[in-house]
Amino acid sequence: MRFLYNFLLHLLFVTVFPFMAVSAPFSQKRKGTLLARLGFQEFFGRKRALYEDRPIWIHALSVGEVLSAVPLVERLRNSFPNRPLLFSATTRTGFTLACDHLKDVADGIFYFCYDLPFSVNRALKRTDPGMVVIVESDIWPNFMAALKKRGIPAVLVNARLSDRTFEGYRRFSWLMGPALRAFSCVCAQTGEDARRFAALGLPPQMVKVTGNIKFDHASPHISKEKKANFRRSLGIAADVPVVVAGSTHPGEEEIIARAFFAVGRSVPEAVLVVAPRDPGRAGVVAKVFGSAGARAVTLAELEKGAEPPFDVIVIDRIGLLKTVYAVADLAFIGGSLMEYRGHNPIEPAACGLPVLFGPHMEDFRDVSEMLLDSGGARMVKDAPELSKAMIELLEKDEISTRMGEAALRVVSENSGALDRVITVLAGTVKRSDAFFSRNTSGIASRLRILMAPFSIPYKAAAWLRRQLYVRGFATARKLPCPVISVGNITTGGTGKTPMTIHKECLWLSERTGTVRRCRP
Repeated sequence: MRFLYNFLLHLLFVTVFPFMAVSAPFSQKRKGTLLARLGFQEFFGRKRALYEDRPIWIHALSVGEVLSAVPLVERLRNSFPNRPLLFSATTRTGFTLACDHLKDVADGIFYFCYDLPFSVNRALKRTDPGMVVIVESDIWPNFMAALKKRGIPAVLVNARLSDRTFEGYRRFSWLMGPALRAFSCVCAQTGEDARRFAALGLPPQMVKVTGNIKFDHASPHISKEKKANFRRSLGIAADVPVVVAGSTHPGEEEIIARAFFAVGRSVPEAVLVVAPRDPGRAGVVAKVFGSAGARAVTLAELEKGAEPPFDVIVIDRIGLLKTVYAVADLAFIGGSLMEYRGHNPIEPAACGLPVLFGPHMEDFRDVSEMLLDSGGARMVKDAPELSKAMIELLEKDEISTRMGEAALRVVSENSGALDRVITVLAGTVKRSDAFFSRNTSGIASRLRILMAPFSIPYKAAAWLRRQLYVRGFATARKLPCPVISVGNITTGGTGKTPMTIHKECLWLSERTGTVRRCRP
């Protein structure tokens, strides 16, 4: 069925490509990415020789996944100091963040390829990875099929399946089932995620519950001096309470603005720092709060010398949210008041902050439930509830402290996932190295070069022979029993003999035929 997927994919590509090619130089989203995503990657980073050993390729979709992957890449660098590490991201913001955080760690940072067969094949030929690690999601059928065909092990780490993703994969199981089964191992965040992967057809022994790596190194570990300096750079005095609204979306910013206007009447000295999910919307967001009666500035305006007083600061760049949480007194999680499925509450919890969020935390259901059960978070449904919770936590230090300690305790009790993931990856690398060292000796490489010209007429003959059966000129003889077809069985080979015996034992109750090239 992947043929249908590829047919539609190529049809879409041929239709859309002219527009993409013309608009790419003028689009912030696609500028400089089109050729890279077609497989003509340019590597940014340490740029060591990529072929001194088969590299480990780590892939993350966008900003959230990249931030999760940073400690993973750093640990891989420590565990495999001589192994090239490649890192890819799909979105422009994710790529930019990876370049900022991993330029001294990764040997190459690049854009992930489109799931077109020629793009995938070119990317794999260029990188020649020994293992591929995908963080959380971004699973593509052609890419996974190409990895399986080449015998490249792939591991899905920090894996989770939201309700929507699970239903989508189940609906398109004919396409996503083979893609998921191409993984060597899936490291799931929770037991529920593991059960969902099993329901999609993955063998239970292939899925391991390792936990959520976002609990590890979630806190930015900023010194008191740096926190004080960052507050001063924002024009906020040390004794001024700071509320953060992180990863906000259109529509809910108006709700937050109304809530904070009410907070200003009770706690007039409080400052709200807003970090929109899309930093490019900072100017629009500042106007939303200005229309609600707030004195709002963007970070860029602040750096250009905007004069206080102001009570709302809008962050206009990626990568600062962790630092903002570190200097705050209270956090609200965006994407949760409206149906945006919520965002990561672990980062503010790791900073010991009381956490507030709306009813829509579907993508972080397990974490949000843990925080609610522990007393480290509260759920609010609208502007009046949000303002009431903010005022109480800003005015009553004992309640705020108790919630912050409970949130921090949830993070510490659930840390350790990174160690478990590294153990899985180390085992996979070891098996991959053993496989490729056995199959890529100097003699084998020379034989491949010598035999390459003969592969062309062989492929042509095989195609012609196959056409005889496809077009009905030749008829295949089908035996009325299970048939095992196996190549040359020899002692000390790759394990075909015990596998053949195992299969014959499974069918003991039936007559079984084994077809092989060697004499019995």
